[in-house]
Amino acid sequence: MTRVTADDADIHDAPIWLPGEWTVDDLESTPDDGRRYELFDGKMVVSPAPINLHQLALRAIFLSKGSRKLDLEVKAQAYATNGVDLYWTFDPRKRHVVARRRHGLAYVEIATASGGQRVRLDEPFPVEICPAELVRV
Repeated sequence: MTRVTADDADIHDAPIWLPGEWTVDDLESTPDDGRRYELFDGKMVVSPAPINLHQLALRAIFLSKGSRKLDLEVKAQAYATNGVDLYWTFDPRKRHVVARRRHGLAYVEIATASGGQRVRLDEPFPVEICPAELVRV
């Protein structure tokens, strides 16, 4: 069977879903080409190389125009199903942060801030976030 690879797709803003059934072994053999490779229910998702904003947070998802549906729906469902209790998203274009806590198999919003607003969270550690300070104009 000929497999479709990331090089077969035009990767700009939007992640692509590669057809077929993929395994952890396939994921471990992906090229070190700067792109992000992820598995969701046996499907391989290839995203463009993260911009610097993606690298600022270890436990938060930075939304981009092309990954919004993946981040807010597919990843959120996968994380909730696998017991990830806290899920934060940050939209750098809107300068908007949302913190969510798992409730069963879904997330509920526990805090939000936009622009110069500040929000203080105590989980998983005490932190105060101001969305406007996370991006440079």
